[in-house]
Amino acid sequence: MTTLRAPAPLDLTLLAVAGGIALAWQGAPPLWLLPLALLLLYPRLTRYPAIALLAALWMHSPWQYTAPIAVESRCNATLRLDDFPARGYPVGSRFTAVITAPGDCPLATGDRLTFNDYQPVARQPGDTLRARLHLKPGNNSAANQRQRLRGYAAINNAETVADAPVPWLIRQRLTLAARIDRTFPPAQRPWLRALLLGDRSGLNADAQTRLRRSGTSHLIAISGLHLALIAGLIYLALRPLLASLPPRWRRGVQPRTIALHLTLAASLAYALLTGGAAPVLRAWLMLAAVALCWHIPVIGSRDALKLAALGVLLQNPWQLGAVGAWLSFSAVAIILYSAPLWRELRPLKQWLLLQLLITAILTPLGWALFGGISLIAPLANLILIPWLAPVLTLAILALILPVLAAPASWLLDHYLRALAQLARFDLAYITPPWQPSTTTALLFTIACLLTLARWRSPLRFEQNPRPCEAGESRGGGVVMSHSDSKRTRKLLMILQRPNWQTLTAPPLWFALTLATALVTTFAPAGDYHAPNGSAILRAGGKTIIHNTGLRSRNHDRDDAARYLLPELRRHATRPDAIVLSSKNLRDVSALKTLLDAYPGTPVYSTLPLPELPWDIHYCPAQNPAGIVFEKSRDGCSARFAGQTLKKPSSAKRKNHD
Repeated sequence: MTTLRAPAPLDLTLLAVAGGIALAWQGAPPLWLLPLALLLLYPRLTRYPAIALLAALWMHSPWQYTAPIAVESRCNATLRLDDFPARGYPVGSRFTAVITAPGDCPLATGDRLTFNDYQPVARQPGDTLRARLHLKPGNNSAANQRQRLRGYAAINNAETVADAPVPWLIRQRLTLAARIDRTFPPAQRPWLRALLLGDRSGLNADAQTRLRRSGTSHLIAISGLHLALIAGLIYLALRPLLASLPPRWRRGVQPRTIALHLTLAASLAYALLTGGAAPVLRAWLMLAAVALCWHIPVIGSRDALKLAALGVLLQNPWQLGAVGAWLSFSAVAIILYSAPLWRELRPLKQWLLLQLLITAILTPLGWALFGGISLIAPLANLILIPWLAPVLTLAILALILPVLAAPASWLLDHYLRALAQLARFDLAYITPPWQPSTTTALLFTIACLLTLARWRSPLRFEQNPRPCEAGESRGGGVVMSHSDSKRTRKLLMILQRPNWQTLTAPPLWFALTLATALVTTFAPAGDYHAPNGSAILRAGGKTIIHNTGLRSRNHDRDDAARYLLPELRRHATRPDAIVLSSKNLRDVSALKTLLDAYPGTPVYSTLPLPELPWDIHYCPAQNPAGIVFEKSRDGCSARFAGQTLKKPSSAKRKNHD
């Protein structure tokens, strides 16, 4: 008699933690539930609900939850830059800093905020500034909570504090950045800073576009790929060195074990040196889980992935909603679960198959998140990922031995040329008229992973030791005759005994994916208000766009592509009109993006806008979109479905910017 395999305790624990965190997003659980949760841990039947409750409480603990700034104010404080600044708009820089002396601000020492500095002064990590701050209320978004940000602030009248202490890690990052600038030519410095330090501030909009079109943005952003390559290089260098040592120096410990531990420590130092970003820490936790499997053979590779996911959620529960976390864990899961397919193939075929699987399964998720599909991505990753290893190796060696700078620069130059050529194809990147929702893409990814997990491990159902005779029933179950087919008996068993494996059956999840796609596409959609002040308004079968947001090529920002186009494509909607009620470029400059996506869309305005190079109708008497324009002594006003289309508030714009 074959019985169904029950879910492992690690699986249930991970699901309980993820479920508790997801429920905690709806509101903070009361603290009096903590002793109740501890009591519930004792009985075995309530163990996992208690774990979910503890995870929810942990998410809202003082170690994980950051209270946002509630009131706008102006005050004086001292702060220190903790990372390389990005370019600000319209001038200056934008960076994250930690408060070192709150002064008269309603802040505490150690609080982290995002700052906009409109002074054209070059900043670098470790700079300590004494400045007058314009604090702006923060929001309780998952992105802010992941980064432990309390809010936003603008800097005025900043002065650099001389001889301020700089943390050791920041000093090492600055030293490494200076060595890169001395060793390599100016055109390659931004790329190497991004590859080795995670500093992408030097990459212009053309470089960002090149990476997006080729589907290779993950090659530049410090992630698990870079940490894996660095860790692999360290391990390959240490293992033969340790093997050459006398046995008495190793005290009976295998060289590979010592090399693994040293690699783990060195990769942690590198992760912290790159700024300790979430993708690198996630990768290090995966590496630590692999090391644990090395010492505990009972733990398999799949369990290592689950342990790493559990460690990530315990370290920062807000990572549950991080895009990078889903993409990185999904990619690793694809590799592990597809092992029966490629394990016996030759290395080249293994590489081809893995690239095909990763691209096919993760493309819908990238499509839902970024609005487009890179058709050249499979070929680009097939070529550039193996090429990245010698590029990084030579670049690191060149920083140690400057005599290798010339060959390292030559190899990097050809690497960047290949990247540019791949992104130059006309059909390298497409933006379909329809875009799936994030939920749809996640369900599809889960269904594909479950399919791979079942490969060569088909679903088994409990079989009776002898066939049932006609009219015989066992245990009050469904009556089955001896002539019933095997498929019919399995179907009846599923309907009669729902179980863990039934709930994780791939057909069920593919059906949920299809149903979600249909509902999110054709269900009636309401109004959508973007964080920058623009909006999509729907009424009477008509859809209009109110203002468009900012488009700045120099700062790699396009509000229409980020907010408006995904919302329109998810519902397969074409706008009937665009209404502009502002002269500020922050509100209307992304009009080009919308007209490129939906050519021929009529554009109306409540203000004269003669400087814009498009056919814009000022306060028309009639229009097919059902917008009511009224001229008066004060100018022109517009109403749609009973609501007045007003100019976006400066507070919302500034908080967004």
